[in-house]
Amino acid sequence: MDREELLDRLRGYEWDDFEVKAAQGGIPEDSYRTVSAFANSSGGWLVFGVAERRGSFEIVGVGDPDGMQNSFLGTCRSPEKFSRPIDVHAKLYDFEGRGVLAFYVSPATRFDKPVKVKADRRWETYIRLGGGDHRCTAVEEARFLRDASHESYDSVASARTSVEDLDASALQWFRDHLARRNPEWAYPGLDPAAYLGELGLVRDEGELTNAAVLMFGKDRLLARVKPGGVVDFRVHHSSLAPEAPDERWDDRELCERNLVATLRSLLERLRRLIPQPFAVDSRTGERRVDSPDYISIREALVNLLIHQDYSDRHRTARILWYQDATLFENPGDSFAELRKMLDGGTSELRNPLLVRLLRQAGFAEQAGTGIPKIVRTWRGAQRIPPSIDNDPGQKLFRLTLDWRPLKSQRDEAWYRKLGVEIDENGSRLLTYGREHGAFDVTKARLVTGLPGREAVRLVSQLVTQQLLAADEVDGTAIYSLAPHLQEIWAATPAPRLGRSRKRGRVTEGVTEGVNGGVTEGVSEGVSGGVNEGGGLGKADRTARLEAVIRAQPGLRLPQLAEAAELPEKTAERYLAQLRKAGRVVYRGAPRTGGYFPDEPRGKGPARRRDG
Repeated sequence: MDREELLDRLRGYEWDDFEVKAAQGGIPEDSYRTVSAFANSSGGWLVFGVAERRGSFEIVGVGDPDGMQNSFLGTCRSPEKFSRPIDVHAKLYDFEGRGVLAFYVSPATRFDKPVKVKADRRWETYIRLGGGDHRCTAVEEARFLRDASHESYDSVASARTSVEDLDASALQWFRDHLARRNPEWAYPGLDPAAYLGELGLVRDEGELTNAAVLMFGKDRLLARVKPGGVVDFRVHHSSLAPEAPDERWDDRELCERNLVATLRSLLERLRRLIPQPFAVDSRTGERRVDSPDYISIREALVNLLIHQDYSDRHRTARILWYQDATLFENPGDSFAELRKMLDGGTSELRNPLLVRLLRQAGFAEQAGTGIPKIVRTWRGAQRIPPSIDNDPGQKLFRLTLDWRPLKSQRDEAWYRKLGVEIDENGSRLLTYGREHGAFDVTKARLVTGLPGREAVRLVSQLVTQQLLAADEVDGTAIYSLAPHLQEIWAATPAPRLGRSRKRGRVTEGVTEGVNGGVTEGVSEGVSGGVNEGGGLGKADRTARLEAVIRAQPGLRLPQLAEAAELPEKTAERYLAQLRKAGRVVYRGAPRTGGYFPDEPRGKGPARRRDG
């Protein structure tokens, strides 16, 4: 993290991996709780010498930066303070004589978690949730301990079980299915117990493995092993609302049976929901091949079944089907980082027996190929790239498939104005950079589907064409959209908006107000939030957002982002800055309120508020 990135973060709204402390009186004791939280999650930055006051940041500096750095690094390696030595890297910044210390806390391996810190004479475990540190419950701490085991849950013997506890019809279906794919796997002369032994599903003591129970167990046994069911499938006749993912569903199926029954049931249900589950030969009317939509959804379902943490008795995997997106949510994070997921294949599988069984049956390919296949087929359907959120702190994995097309009419008009030739992958990357900000090569691979070397070649070409700007953060190449392309985008007219899909809000006519801009005083008001580093530099976006609020007071974040044609995270950040500048205000309850121009309830100009 260089000086400019530090300032960008201070201007931001909220960061999961970023925490500031004034630390003018020495190292705050609660800093070490943050260290535990970062180590147990995905890592993060802890910054000393920055004070947070009324929602804004002020650089105050620290005394004796060298002494503080040595003391902090030493404590992070002390067995008297932490259960394990913490990998921490330090940086010192100078802001006109005021020293700021930034420490990057690396995430611990799963075998080293939970990382505990001694606080108030007792050992505690923390994780990062949102922008704060939260003490782990006993249940949350147990998840870390289970994942630290070298023996997978699906290979462990399920106590007091035998072949009589299995659903004979499920086992026979699987057996027949396997034999059709490979006659050598039929084993026609073997009884069920011996057949399970050939599959590696029986331990030496004669007890079944958890994999056998999950695949073929009777309903009463599944209720004992996984009381909350294996998948909670919900259908919503609305769009995905980020602020309310748990809103009331319209249809629900709680799958409480074994994986064979669950897989068969959900595949049929998904086939009915997908508009075009397979291609049809126009001459014969016969099915030719599964469509990219169905392939992606099927792979996501299988990925959910084989990689979830079945030892977690408190949470259930979920599939949330919305009109514009489908969310797959698993208890249990992936052991592989995103870069390795995209490469395909991994040596660390949560459920290696389940992976092997479903691969042999043809429902899963080689281990680790599911995510690359989903990304590849979804890209082939010309849709917004899948969103992958792997949270090692909360032990959750989310995959979101967005059904909306990648390009709009405005996108096409924008590309024509660029004045250079770019291929399909290049246009995808520019669109992503415009909507989501900076990205690295791994994210470029997710967007384009290219292998690492080809992705590097593509971003280098776009940098040479001055379409992307390159920077380096902590040794990693970071790319962002060239500033002049944002200006071209702002000048590209958007199509007139009709009635919004969300909550029936009328957005017609907003475009004119947005394009006109309400810029007076915005830049000045926002730039006062950080005492170092200058102004915001993106007044056109804040003006666009403010214009929407003035045209349609009372909108919530998703509707505002849609009308202003900004990513929600970007809109959220600019809303915070507009509120700080006294330009807009939030009124109403957290789930039902909205944003309004910050003016007296009667008449008069907007009033400026401190903070």
